[in-house]
Amino acid sequence: MDSSKLAEDYKNKSLPTEEEHEKRAAEECSTFFRVLKVEYPKFFCLGVLGFITSFIYSTLRDAKDTLIIGKMLPTSIQYLKSSAVLLFTIMFGFMFQYLMSKGVKMRTIMLGAHIGFGIYFVVYSVVIFSIAEKIEPYKFLVADMFRDAKMHTRGLQFLEGLFYMINFWTCSLFYVSAEMWGSFVLSLLFFGCVNELCLLKQALRFYPLFLIFANVALTLSGVMGLCVSLLNKTSKENIIIFYRYFLILLGILCGVSFFIYKYLMDKIIPYPIYIASNPTYTKKTKTKVGMVAGIVAAFSNPIILALSLSVLSYGVVTNLTEGAGNMAIADYAEIQEMPKESMTMITKAIQQVVVGIVTGIVLMSPMKSFIQKKGWLSLGLVSPILSLIGSTIFFGCIWINSKMVSTDKNLLTRFAKSIGSIMPWTLKGAKLVELVISMIVVMTIKIMKYAAFDICKEAVGVKIPKEHRSRFKGIYDGVFGKLGKSFASITQIVLLSIFNTSDIRKSVAVTFTTTVLVSSIWLYATVYLGTNYSKAVREGKDLPVLVSESKEKEKATA
Repeated sequence: MDSSKLAEDYKNKSLPTEEEHEKRAAEECSTFFRVLKVEYPKFFCLGVLGFITSFIYSTLRDAKDTLIIGKMLPTSIQYLKSSAVLLFTIMFGFMFQYLMSKGVKMRTIMLGAHIGFGIYFVVYSVVIFSIAEKIEPYKFLVADMFRDAKMHTRGLQFLEGLFYMINFWTCSLFYVSAEMWGSFVLSLLFFGCVNELCLLKQALRFYPLFLIFANVALTLSGVMGLCVSLLNKTSKENIIIFYRYFLILLGILCGVSFFIYKYLMDKIIPYPIYIASNPTYTKKTKTKVGMVAGIVAAFSNPIILALSLSVLSYGVVTNLTEGAGNMAIADYAEIQEMPKESMTMITKAIQQVVVGIVTGIVLMSPMKSFIQKKGWLSLGLVSPILSLIGSTIFFGCIWINSKMVSTDKNLLTRFAKSIGSIMPWTLKGAKLVELVISMIVVMTIKIMKYAAFDICKEAVGVKIPKEHRSRFKGIYDGVFGKLGKSFASITQIVLLSIFNTSDIRKSVAVTFTTTVLVSSIWLYATVYLGTNYSKAVREGKDLPVLVSESKEKEKATA
């Protein structure tokens, strides 16, 4: 292989410094693909690994939403996120912290995760899918309980989604496993692996390209889902069968990722291609911080706290918006007399295709170099600002539609009706507009996540001292990523109980207010991170992230 020959020659010579290496990359490579030939083995191994991980996640994400909205209610998702998903997230987070505190290498955790998930996908497809109806309660049990508004008169209508979640517990298990793949393998392990293997300047060149790999996977998954859903518009059974057997392929892909990562760590990473600038020559013994101390340190460090709040805020805003959007999907499917599975799969697939293509275009535009050319904040502020604007438009549309069918005569209702009457208004047309706007807003939020938010977050992650990098990533990305979703879900459940409904859109005023408050915190945390990141880059230092336990050890040694 030419690239390995080149790498061998390169290693036999005296290694260039990081500055010389980066200068070569700037001079010899195109603006779009700034990767030197000597970096090809490392780059393509990581790129393919990211592609497979993203493809599995995007397929699972569509599958879990299709199964839940089809068999249960959209509000069942909120109960799942605030109970089972939160519980498993905390368990995975503590397990990761425990393993790291015991000195277990990232390599071992990464390989173990791929083996575990691969076996799980195959077992779920072959065994659990086959016996699901036999081991679950009667499928119409919950529907019978809530028929004829029996529970509504008792003020218990908001529990319908919870009862469905328990009744179809195998689907709930599938939902949780899909969420764990996204938060644990994709966000935590894959990007944690990139952070450990790439220094800042190389990482900033690689991240946009890795995200293009991820968005090609997203687009491919969306096209596949769109074809399957359009071919089975009236047959929800065929959609379920497709996902069942596709899980076997996902299990095989986990095995492929296992061998790619093993090859990368055994054959490529041990051989450096340049000398790192400003290496830290402190003690060679790696600082080991206890599990509890690591979590406490995250809250005692303003930078880690700001990073955690940013991740949490993104999760809250996205999930509040998506929760209302899922109700719009189910509503429109009912009006069109289509199976909810088909409508959900079509909607999610269209979103994935558009998000994948548009994100790819954005990542190939000059925007991908904003951090290097215009500073971290130029890209960091894009996601919170556009998320706030988009959710305001969507919740405003829901509010106007709710007032159009209201019999109130107050000032706000008259104002909403005057806006709604600008164009001819029908219930079916209003539901379609609501669905389309929800799709556009959710797509915009996700595009900005992949094209801006993720790049900024990982750039900050690379500037965290290496000895603490993986530990803190497990907290701000692993734990707080899911806490954001859980907080949004708990908020929606409380609102469902207050309004005695199973439709979160009826509490739109409170939901919108929450979104504005959380977005304000997100903006403040972003500005704080941007200021500190720029200062660290300017001074050529890591971010000032300290762990109290390590300080005590240093004092004791001195």
